[in-house]
Amino acid sequence: MLVNMNEVLLPAKKNKYAAGLFNSVNLEMARGIIEAAEILRSPVIMRTADV
Repeated sequence: MLVNMNEVLLPAKKNKYAAGLFNSVNLEMARGIIEAAEILRSPVIMRTADV
């Protein structure tokens, strides 16, 4: 699910947990990041990395 950064960072700050930022250089890595986040039901921040 795509959300605004405030929807990720404000609850993290309030409840004292981290939201990881992961760089993806290809589609396979992006899918892996998303799959892991879904399995763990954990928010992530994802960006594309320059190669």
